[in-house]
Amino acid sequence: MVFCLLLSVGLAIGTWFAYSHSKQFLATAVHANGTVVANITKPSLGVNDNSNVQFPQFTFQTPGGITHTITSNSGSSPASYSIGQHVDVLYAPGNPDAAVISGFMSSWFLPMILGIFAVVLLFAAIFWLVIDRAVIVPKLREQST
Repeated sequence: MVFCLLLSVGLAIGTWFAYSHSKQFLATAVHANGTVVANITKPSLGVNDNSNVQFPQFTFQTPGGITHTITSNSGSSPASYSIGQHVDVLYAPGNPDAAVISGFMSSWFLPMILGIFAVVLLFAAIFWLVIDRAVIVPKLREQST
């Protein structure tokens, strides 16, 4: 029970940091128009899974005219983007090599997953505490008398 509670607090703190980082990035990010130039195929990381995941590779230009080619860290199967598709690109000023395709997955996936796990573990700890107090402690009291 204590482990679940401590883990949920740790995940809640991680959620806050991930949320703050995403919010700050979106507030300061530079927008650029990009084009998907390829879908890079990589093997899935699933156990006993022989499937492949497609990671979009896109290009965009900074205001200075420098063209950057980036392979996304977010992949899917089947591919989420078609070659030649225009995409909205976000990057931190001064760091265009860390650009991402604008979307829910790139902005909010990590804070959402951490938050869900924090809430689930918090409810597990509360449920465990209630069961402990309502069922186990009275039984122990009965046995001791």
